[in-house]
Amino acid sequence: MDTDPRPEPLSCEECRAEIPRDEAVVSEGQDYVMYFCSPACHAAWRAAHDEPLATTHDHRRRPR
Repeated sequence: MDTDPRPEPLSCEECRAEIPRDEAVVSEGQDYVMYFCSPACHAAWRAAHDEPLATTHDHRRRPR
């Protein structure tokens, strides 16, 4: 029986470093969640995969 109360560590999607779940930088898509050890690894992954920032929004005015 496993009595270790600590959660299993996650792996950074970019550098594969093990990171505690509560310290991970999270990038969420519609069907998946990825974990990164730092904003720098997240940016490097995003640049390598040509992924735009998730916070980019189209702010054009809608006609009334």
